Amino acid sequence: MYGNAQTVPRSEDQHRCRPPVSSDTAYTRTLRRAIEALGSAETLAADLGVSVVEIEGWLVGEADPPSAVFLRALDIVAHGGSGRAEG
Repeated sequence: MYGNAQTVPRSEDQHRCRPPVSSDTAYTRTLRRAIEALGSAETLAADLGVSVVEIEGWLVGEADPPSAVFLRALDIVAHGGSGRAEG
């Protein structure tokens, strides 16, 4: 009775059960606020020393930014985009 039922390999089954990538995290909110503070993703990218493509990926939750980049974005947000501490 059950011998003809097809089964999905466990790795594929687990892949399908993963929750969708969230684009509303502390990382994405901070990056969005840093963009607002500086006026554009291009300006933020230049300030952080990364590409706009990397920022776009982080904004949609494809990956988390490196810790140093995230801390720099927090600094930008904390200082409203002006008078930021260097470092």
